[in-house]
Amino acid sequence: MKEKAGAFAVMQNLGFFEFCRKYVIFIEVINLNKIKEECVLKKVLMLLSIIVFSMVAFAEPANASFLSGLFSLPTYTVSGKIVDSNQEPLEGILVSFDCNGIGGKKTVHTDSSGNYVLKLPAKTGGQLTVSGDGYRTKKASFGEYTSAGQAYAQNYTLYPDWISGKAVNQDGEPLQGIEISIEKDGGLNGVKTVYTDENGDYKAQIPADGVYYWLTASADGYSTIRDHVFLTGGYTYNLKMK
Repeated sequence: MKEKAGAFAVMQNLGFFEFCRKYVIFIEVINLNKIKEECVLKKVLMLLSIIVFSMVAFAEPANASFLSGLFSLPTYTVSGKIVDSNQEPLEGILVSFDCNGIGGKKTVHTDSSGNYVLKLPAKTGGQLTVSGDGYRTKKASFGEYTSAGQAYAQNYTLYPDWISGKAVNQDGEPLQGIEISIEKDGGLNGVKTVYTDENGDYKAQIPADGVYYWLTASADGYSTIRDHVFLTGGYTYNLKMK
């Protein structure tokens, strides 16, 4: 550790680029007759890797700032507002961007006003994903032709990924414990089963919007209801049990 610290001190005294220059000259002189040009290049690249590692390992704030600037990329901004179907702002919604090619992921959450801001690498395509518990996820691909310093507005309205309702008897009294099963059209694949609470209310997540489902409601002492219904998130479906 002491030797590494000493080497770093030498680098600090000579300066980063001056140190590199002197080392390259040294390599070329002692290997002039026996090392090909590509070998010298490999050694120089290896040296640069060692220097960068040393600067990261032993760097003071000034050096850390230098490295941050060295590896920072020009960015563009994506910002917007996330609201629900009533145009009310949604707080805590996850907004993420998966970068193509270079990899990496940037994530933020909306604030109390439903706003978010993302700083993304310029000219880097990717997929923007907006998601939150109880809401249908939205995705959008863009970014390949963005330039540094540009700003884009991406506003989204999120819709529920569930349906809800109430089960009552013929007198309009709420019924607790009614079993409600929801299955996608075409068979039992994707069955969701829930039970009504003490107020007769239920809430069930559905896997997709704008498709037909079979909805079955049953309980001891009542006739079973089985309906073929076209459902979308946020739909209210009430039941009167006989």
